[in-house]
Amino acid sequence: MSKRYLFGRARVAAISVCRAAAVAVLALLPVLWLAAPARAQQANACPPQLDLSQLKLPEIDSNGRGITAGMIVLSDAQRAFQISLGTPGSSGQCVPQLLRSFQNHEPVAPNPSAAPPLPLPGPTIRAELGDVVQITFLNQIDPLDYGASIDRWENLTQITEQPGLGCDSSTAGYPQLSAGPPPVYDTMPNCFHGSSTGNLHFHGTHTSPQSAADDVFVQVRPSPRENGAPVVTAATVKPMFDEFFAKCAATLKADNLAEWPKVWSDLPTAYTTLEEKLLKAYDQGKPPQTQLWPPDEEKIAAGEWPQYYIGAFPNCFIVPKYPGVVPHDGMQMALHMGQAPGTHWYHAHKHGSTFLNVGNGMEGALIIEGDDYDGKFNAFYNQYRTDKSTDWTRQQPILIVNQYANTPGLERGGGAPPTPFAVNGEQEPTLTMYPGQVMLWRIINASTTDGFYLPALPAGFAWRQTAQDGVQFDDQNYQSRAERPVFVAPGNRIDLLVQAPSVVTNALNPINVYQGTSVSAAETSPPNAILFTIKLAGTGPAMPLMPHMPPRPGFLKDISPGELSKQTQTLDFATTGGGGQRKETINGHKFMEG
Repeated sequence: MSKRYLFGRARVAAISVCRAAAVAVLALLPVLWLAAPARAQQANACPPQLDLSQLKLPEIDSNGRGITAGMIVLSDAQRAFQISLGTPGSSGQCVPQLLRSFQNHEPVAPNPSAAPPLPLPGPTIRAELGDVVQITFLNQIDPLDYGASIDRWENLTQITEQPGLGCDSSTAGYPQLSAGPPPVYDTMPNCFHGSSTGNLHFHGTHTSPQSAADDVFVQVRPSPRENGAPVVTAATVKPMFDEFFAKCAATLKADNLAEWPKVWSDLPTAYTTLEEKLLKAYDQGKPPQTQLWPPDEEKIAAGEWPQYYIGAFPNCFIVPKYPGVVPHDGMQMALHMGQAPGTHWYHAHKHGSTFLNVGNGMEGALIIEGDDYDGKFNAFYNQYRTDKSTDWTRQQPILIVNQYANTPGLERGGGAPPTPFAVNGEQEPTLTMYPGQVMLWRIINASTTDGFYLPALPAGFAWRQTAQDGVQFDDQNYQSRAERPVFVAPGNRIDLLVQAPSVVTNALNPINVYQGTSVSAAETSPPNAILFTIKLAGTGPAMPLMPHMPPRPGFLKDISPGELSKQTQTLDFATTGGGGQRKETINGHKFMEG
């Protein structure tokens, strides 16, 4: 009996008619209400919040084995998003929203009587220098939840004649940006499209931007479904991926600088056969411009890495360890650079839907540990551990800040007020410290649009910034930036050592950590919102701030004039227009895929 795969026909109620000549492809053009389809329910009290010091995000951890292996599943489900902030200590009002997010497990059937949980970031990937990272990535979004948002449309003649063709459409008029004259349209590929496609991009890794490592051009469509369940699952790909991961680990351990895999045939035959079958099934009945197997086949024939996949993809890369000598091409090579240990992050990076997907919560922390950073903190603070079974740094809070896109008016580039910040899925949460305690806050701004400014904490608190964007400070910066406010732009990561006051007064309990919207505003006027609240409670040993930062790895030293190349290349970054009609170019050219 042959199998029938359902790849997705729009079940969104309203589909706009763009132009008469586009009628033939209307089945492919969904409503651009992608982050919050019309399934929102009546507002209810939000689920109880957990203290940030007690909220343990799921982890993918090597535990010293040399292999950091796990699974990240892209799925969609109802999540309770807080639409209005209540008074301090209240639960606020939440509306269940259909959000896409990263999970560490395959979704299970929802319990109709259970309240939807708050949105959580994806699992924390915790690797050590020298580890091989192996992530089974599954896309189990139900494509019917988001229409048939397409991934490609490459007939440039038709796009020229019919601007906006191939972009996602909305009842608000998108992809038309203005009526003109002449009318202005978004055009492929630089427009909203492919919102249910996913991938993984790792910020801060010193690894290959190719193939199975950190290739942002890889696009993984959702698995087809049978009887409402995904066909591609962890169980179906496990034998294929086990074979691939074993060869990948052996290859990269033997040659840390190897660019592997390079070509389609490096993948297991069972996997490539399955992908070819799924891609051809997906293409059936679709216009040639939207089919995925032909461009893959063209790249495979040219010995290049194909771009499109369905259901599952294996990510594999090594975290190079510095200092030292690594094997390469049968010789031993001294590394001039290496991976900086610290706080990094990963997120979906599918061009055309990155903004939408990250706004849904498709991101997570990537913590890379090393002796020169985590090891030095542990040597100093392990005596103060509350749990002796694990190092002090592994007990410190990871704070992922985001703005969940509950009402996206994205086709106009704005229009709706900024969404309040959430920390680990909670708005205005509480973090408990005992008087005299020192914590290492690992803060990641995963917001798509807004930064936040952390002003100085009240008198009695002491704090030092130890790293920025995963790169540790030297001791001079560590000392000179004591208690200095910091602006955290989208994508920024900061590590802060924070010491609570040893004596608690009514004025110091609880303490609000405010967020300013800019450096100037935060310095000249009170910050405008609460990011989270510190509650001082409990007892424990008094802890000092580390007096000095450990020496930085040699590859982080300043570049000397003699190391500068005499060859130069000029890159002209330009932004023209304004609002929803802005256009960014490099040397006069817009980004093109492929």
